[in-house]
Amino acid sequence: MIFEKSGNKKYLLLHYKNVEMHKAYFNDRHTNSWEITEIIRVFNILGWNVELVDRTVTNWVPTRNYDLFISNSSGSSGDNFVVMSEKIPSTFKVMYAAGPAVDISNQLVNQRYEDLILRKNLKNPVKPLRTFKTDIDTIMRHTNEIICIDDNGFSSNSYRRFEKPIHLLNPSSSPGAFDSRQTILKKNKNKFLLFLGNGFIAKGGDVVLDALKYAPKIELNICGPYKSDALFWKLYKKTIKHNSNINSFGYVHIGSRKYFNIVRDSQWQIHNSAAEGCATAVTTLLRAGIVPISNYETGVDINEIGVLIKNTSNDNVASTVLAIEEALDSKDSSIDEFMQSIYKQSVRFTRERFTFNFLQIVEKITRDL
Repeated sequence: MIFEKSGNKKYLLLHYKNVEMHKAYFNDRHTNSWEITEIIRVFNILGWNVELVDRTVTNWVPTRNYDLFISNSSGSSGDNFVVMSEKIPSTFKVMYAAGPAVDISNQLVNQRYEDLILRKNLKNPVKPLRTFKTDIDTIMRHTNEIICIDDNGFSSNSYRRFEKPIHLLNPSSSPGAFDSRQTILKKNKNKFLLFLGNGFIAKGGDVVLDALKYAPKIELNICGPYKSDALFWKLYKKTIKHNSNINSFGYVHIGSRKYFNIVRDSQWQIHNSAAEGCATAVTTLLRAGIVPISNYETGVDINEIGVLIKNTSNDNVASTVLAIEEALDSKDSSIDEFMQSIYKQSVRFTRERFTFNFLQIVEKITRDL
């Protein structure tokens, strides 16, 4: 798909989700849906034409000379990035890293599955979700610079060893996520929210559910697609169904009436991910004033606005329990301070800030092109 403006001479090849192919999902289902269209708009404004290639395409053929190639290649599309790069050897190439380096991510996700297998005494082989065969060294050989989605240093630090210029970028969030009423509502600090996308185990849903056995006083709302992780639902369906303190709502559209009912009923959000660039589940709920309980690998800087889960290599459940207990012991004044700080700090995850920061990055990258 070509996005051209009359008079533009330079060409960007953008390797991401094709807008038309995925338009059914371009309704705030994920923050990157809007971000793709904004990336195209920014380049058009700066005088560039844009050719957009879907990340699932495997038989792409160049149609012209390209001045710049930006590829979302930190996950499963990394192999396609390599193949495409070899077809345009003289083009300046930028990796758009939505997550940490794949070798580190794979290691951390595999460890989570190994921990789960031991906790549940699983006998049959388990294939982890959200792991990839992409070779990071091959990708880096084709990469000139990196745009890294990151907020606390976790993801960007995983690329430092390659000694490439790294440009940091926070994700956006839907305007529909914002809820100013949170500041005036009296909350029940026993109410927790587990807000997840695809890959419940990789994102720590199993750890949170197992931690609940040691924190019986809390009430947990779960939001996330039922079809996203078959193993998770197989292991925890009965627990969720028969525990009166757990409510599961499936996928919830940001900005819907159900969304606001849920976020206004939750004091805390809890997220213990294996490895993410910057968890948009967390950043979205920050815009709603939900206090985070999360770990470093979630990729969100929660200093001064929440409770850090200090994971250990041998017991993520125990560290989650400790963080929950710390949250429950928080004074009302501390929670109020968290919420006031959340609204100020979460501005960095707005669409306006994304555009401002991305524009600055583009100007740096294209200065000499």
